[in-house]
Amino acid sequence: MSETPVTATPVGVAPAAVAEEGEGETQEIKALKGQHEELVASFQRYQSALKELQSTRASLQSEIKAFKGGLGALPSADQAHPCVEACRSDMTSMQYFLPRAGSRLFRLIFGSMNVRFVQLSERIAYKQEFERYKARFGLVLLVLLPLSLLLANPHLDQAFGIMSVMYYSIIVLRESVLKVNGSRINLWWTAHHILTVAISQTSGVAMRNPAFRSRFRVLTLSLGMLVFGFQQVQTKYQLRRLRLMTALAKTEVMSVTSHETVSFRPDLMARFLLLPILFINVYQMWVGYSMAAYGLTSPWDRDTLCMVASGAGFSIMAIGNLLKSGRAVRRQTSKHQSMVRGKSLARLFDSAKQQ
Repeated sequence: MSETPVTATPVGVAPAAVAEEGEGETQEIKALKGQHEELVASFQRYQSALKELQSTRASLQSEIKAFKGGLGALPSADQAHPCVEACRSDMTSMQYFLPRAGSRLFRLIFGSMNVRFVQLSERIAYKQEFERYKARFGLVLLVLLPLSLLLANPHLDQAFGIMSVMYYSIIVLRESVLKVNGSRINLWWTAHHILTVAISQTSGVAMRNPAFRSRFRVLTLSLGMLVFGFQQVQTKYQLRRLRLMTALAKTEVMSVTSHETVSFRPDLMARFLLLPILFINVYQMWVGYSMAAYGLTSPWDRDTLCMVASGAGFSIMAIGNLLKSGRAVRRQTSKHQSMVRGKSLARLFDSAKQQ
């Protein structure tokens, strides 16, 4: 990834009329000229430091690349040596503070540009802005959906489809930046968002067919209301949790993802998390199956192909969401049980000491 070199900019060259001291200069003008000279000197020091930083960073990147090549050339018997493992760990830590481009999709759209934030505060700010984007844009879609249902206006339906594509496309791109900056986002959720973009496009084509539109329009829009409503609750929780973890100076603050399960007690988790997830995904699976089955029994054309593809996509997303959410819940439940057992053992040890 190439970096744009810093070039010296001729700053602070005042016009002759300003540079020449006149007899009628006031104290305010003299003070302004002094502040201007200090500002120009500070900017020149900044340019010099930036040029030195770029030179040092380029040299460090070359040294790390050469050192990693030397590590890879070691005999296989030496690869497992603790010293080699420590060197690899250090190289990874060093590279975490060096520039890095985004994902392949990001580079395809924006080119090879640096998307890594060196300061943790910048990463947290970007993460917070990402959650606020989901909350605001998702709320707009959530308001647009009931209007489309009530008015039955095809233009509103098209607007919702276009905005859904834009919403999830931006999420995919921003998540690629979050991954580079330390967020643990599972590959399935990235694939889920890309699949949602594809389904939004294929279903929009299929709904031009009057038979498909009259049969599945209400089902798909009501499904969208359920999904975006649940996402609003999720996003609000993520913003609160991110603020809390930032206040507590948690090192894994960037690891918060939009689909990470809440570490509540199992009874609260089942009541407030599992039941909505189960209902939404079963409903989505039923909508997908109905669309695919109806499309397979219809005359074969482009609209029918898009209907079958949309139905299959809905079903795949529902199954994948259930599997991933189930694993996350089991993991969080296991953590909760381990914490409960640890607290019980601690109480036993305390009581034994008192006796």
